[in-house]
Amino acid sequence: MYPWLTTENLEKFEYYSDSHRQQLVNRLESNATDQHYAVYGNMANSMYTRAAVLRQKGVQCDVLLHPQDNFIMSHPFWEEYDGDLQVESRDYHELVAEGVIKKSSIEGVFQYGNIGEMPSIEACAELGISAEDYEAFSPFMLNYETYKHLDGLSASICAHSLYFGYLNSSPYAAVSLGGDLWFEASRSDAFGYLQRAGFSNANYILASDPLTIASCRRYGFKNAIYIPHYLDQQFYSPGESSQKQKIVSQHGGDFNIFSTGRLDVSTKGSNIAAGAIVEFLQKHKNARLMQMAWGNDLETMKDWFASNGVADQVVWLPLSGKKRLVEYLRMADCFVGQFVLGAYGHADLEAMACAVPVIGYIDPTSYGVLCPTGMPPIINTKESKGVLDGLEKLIADRQYAKGLGANLRAWFEANHGSEKWYIDHLAILQDMTKTGRKIHINPALKKGLSMIEKRYLAEQMMKAPEFPNYEVGSIFS
Repeated sequence: MYPWLTTENLEKFEYYSDSHRQQLVNRLESNATDQHYAVYGNMANSMYTRAAVLRQKGVQCDVLLHPQDNFIMSHPFWEEYDGDLQVESRDYHELVAEGVIKKSSIEGVFQYGNIGEMPSIEACAELGISAEDYEAFSPFMLNYETYKHLDGLSASICAHSLYFGYLNSSPYAAVSLGGDLWFEASRSDAFGYLQRAGFSNANYILASDPLTIASCRRYGFKNAIYIPHYLDQQFYSPGESSQKQKIVSQHGGDFNIFSTGRLDVSTKGSNIAAGAIVEFLQKHKNARLMQMAWGNDLETMKDWFASNGVADQVVWLPLSGKKRLVEYLRMADCFVGQFVLGAYGHADLEAMACAVPVIGYIDPTSYGVLCPTGMPPIINTKESKGVLDGLEKLIADRQYAKGLGANLRAWFEANHGSEKWYIDHLAILQDMTKTGRKIHINPALKKGLSMIEKRYLAEQMMKAPEFPNYEVGSIFS
């Protein structure tokens, strides 16, 4: 991991973050829900999940989609869709036009197209866009309508394309979804500059994982605080599965391993789990793997299972809306996550929220410090043998498995549950409304790069492939 991510540094970072958040919560006023907020950059519905909970609490919170992002998983529709996609198209508007899905009825969702001609420098100046930025980044001015919408709000939380927060005058917090900070912010072109400006000029960078903190050190960003992102704990919850009878009648089995992650060896470590799962399925004919059929290595994995004689024990599932996904999770005996980054994501949290035992790899040093109640009690391994041992223990001792699932649900509620953590996000939104655009400095990040960090970054730069390249590689190893 990145050399700054020591226990001492992370404890200082987390302690300050926790105390600062608590101060904001203590100052939270009853009229915080009277303000008009927004979330922006809804890749994989990472932002709508926040907005939906705030709306349940009476907060007016718009959802703004990127003008060019029509991917079905980036539309709030996907979060509440109780169905599977049986067609190749992944374009929301195409799917609606072809009658595959119905147009979303979710209100407060906006997607502005690019305007046909350049807005005037005077119009952009009213949004707080400087003449220098207007000239330097003229192609980005075509997103004027989105900037204008954001500029009229009390505050917002932006992700994915951070320049939308930067190119208007309203206060905003930045959230990293991964590649926007790891890769795009490192580009030397106009887009890379704007991504860095979007992060560095935010009131806050809301960091919920150590990789974001490492990237902040790398770029020199000092405005990050730790705050867990949350999921709706009522929506993602244990219960009886409406899909179990159908799946079992078609495929049999009484022990279900579930995986939703892209089949991708380089970024997910799919091969680590695959070898163990094959061996497990060969031994236990009553076991089934329920696998979402997507990813760069899908066909390779299909061939792998077939060549090892377990193809009839693999249930290939089409991409499923999140409401349907919850039904699959509720019938799962185990969830297999990722093994490369040492971090957990939304998919892992969805499983934990549904009280499903999780096997994957999470870096214990950093998460043990950052998570309010410590490491999640998953079966933590980055070796194929560890995956196999975990599966064997789960199938042999169903009471152990049930207890592990219950412990993960309790951990989820304490560390990422909506009832606990939405209030901290609302307090940050209110704070930004009061202060306006003001970069908040975390004292734990004020020191410059140490010699160890400089050497590490220099070594990593020597290993880096030529741009453009979006391979995860070893940038955080």
